[in-house]
This record gives sequence, C-alpha cells and structure tokens, in this order.
Amino acid sequence: MIKSILHQGENPIVDKLLGFLQNALERKIPFVPYARLAGADGLRLTRAAFAVMIKFSEFFDSFQQIVDEVDMQWSTLEGDPEQEIKVKEIVKSMPHYDMILKRWDSASKMRQWVNEKKNNLAEKVKKDVEAEYKKKKEEKKESPKEEKPADDSKPVEEAKDGDKKEDAPVNSEEIVLIDTSSKPAEEVHVDGNGFTDADKAAIEELFDKKFNEELQTIYTKIIEKAEFLVKLQVPGSYLVKDPTKKKEGVLLMLKEPSKDGSETSIDWKDRLKSWRQMQTSKGSIRSFTERKKEIFDSSVMSILSCL
Repeated sequence: MIKSILHQGENPIVDKLLGFLQNALERKIPFVPYARLAGADGLRLTRAAFAVMIKFSEFFDSFQQIVDEVDMQWSTLEGDPEQEIKVKEIVKSMPHYDMILKRWDSASKMRQWVNEKKNNLAEKVKKDVEAEYKKKKEEKKESPKEEKPADDSKPVEEAKDGDKKEDAPVNSEEIVLIDTSSKPAEEVHVDGNGFTDADKAAIEELFDKKFNEELQTIYTKIIEKAEFLVKLQVPGSYLVKDPTKKKEGVLLMLKEPSKDGSETSIDWKDRLKSWRQMQTSKGSIRSFTERKKEIFDSSVMSILSCL
C-alpha cells in the first residue's frame, strides 16, 4: 500500500483516491495557494511526504478501508455516467476522511518548498555556469597558437609566377575592377561580465542542462528518504492514544450525602469548567485538542524537514 502511494502507477485505485484528495484540495475554501504549484514534480514530492505521514498516523487503517471501498464501488458503478461523482461522495462520507485530507494538505506544502528551492538553486547554478564558462574562455585565449613551419619553396614559386606575369601581355578586357569601399563592421555588444550575445546563448544552454540535472538528483534523494522512513516502525509504547477513548479511568460522579440521608449531586461540573477556563487562560494547562494539534504540527514539520 505504501509503495503504491509513493510511486504513481503501482495501484490505479490508490492513484484515483489521491486524485480525489488533490481535487478536493484545489477546490477547498478558503483557497489553498500552494495546491497546484510545481506541477508533476510537486505531485511526486507530495505523494512521498503523504506516504510517510499516513504511515505514522492513526488513520492508516482508515485509508486502507477507503481504498477498498473505492475499489468495490468503482466496479459496482461501472458504466454509470455519474460514476466518478458518486464514488467521490462515498469517499467523503467515509470515517476520518477529513483527517486524511488534512494530511494531504500538509504534504502538499512540499510544492511550496519546490518553488523556493528552484529559485535558490537557479541563482547558484547560474553563477557556477558563468564562472566555469568564463574560466574556459580565458584559458582558450591564453593557450599559445601552434606556429606553422616556414615553406621555402613558396617564395621561389611566387617569384617564377611573377616573372611570367611580367612577360605576359595585359589584356584590357580581362581587367577586373575591385570594390575598395569598406563596410562598417557589426558592433559586438558586451555586457558588464564580458559576455557577448553568443556567450549568453551558450551559457543559457549549459544552465538549463545542469539545472535540470540538479533538480532530478534532489527529487530522487527525497524519494529515497521517504522509502527509508516508511520502513521504520514506531514502538507501541510511543504511540499517541486518545485518553477519552480509554475503557479504564473514567471520572466518577461526585456526590455529597444530604442531611436527610438521600444523596444529592454537587454542581461540580460548572465549577470545574470555570476553573479549567481560568487555568487555560493563564497557560497553566492545555486541552487534549490543543496538545494533539501541537503533536500533529510537530510531526508534520519533522517529516517535511527530514525529506
């Protein structure tokens, strides 16, 4: 399953489900600015980050259930003109769909990183290419030219030809007029770095080649890191569990015996609520929801940083 998330084409049903998540993210309100950045490369890195996030979350089983449901419903609704619309609605009604979409949203931040990385890498690669080109150009200028050996036979032959030409009569009809008017030489524009237009074209070609090679190397390394991370296993003792779902340790109702012997419940809930609000405002305690959000944000940033 994880391999199918990492690599497009491994499982068409997983690809379809991730397509539904991407479509939902693009249509999300409020608008998500990084939903479509970096195109196909951004999608590759989003899938890599999502694979790690879903593996180490408590919703991996839910994701597998959604994949199975999509597979079954897609086959059942085959031939229906509204097949895709109906399957999307079924997916949205599945348990924990919102939390899975939230993780896809977090993984899509890799698209934003790709854009920033491209800008920084472009500046670095351009400087390197220009420096390398300038160095080669200077070396080419400084290299001494090979001197050709003098040929003694040429002057003798030229002298003989000269004697023949002097003896031959000049035919006026064979006289050719030579145009001595000189055309102005084309101006060569040179920028501040000493590069001509031809140099710039050559540098641009080298830059495109090296820039694409560097990007593909970075993308490959990120995919390899994701493949390594999904092989890791988290010990059960370190898994975060929801304390509200525990079967043991339920709060007991506090009661105070009345004077006539009957039991009356104390209005402790309101007092506990007001005390909790006061402590929360002071920052002394945090709710489980806040703590869970903090853990989620921390895990997201850790995974994105590792990749």
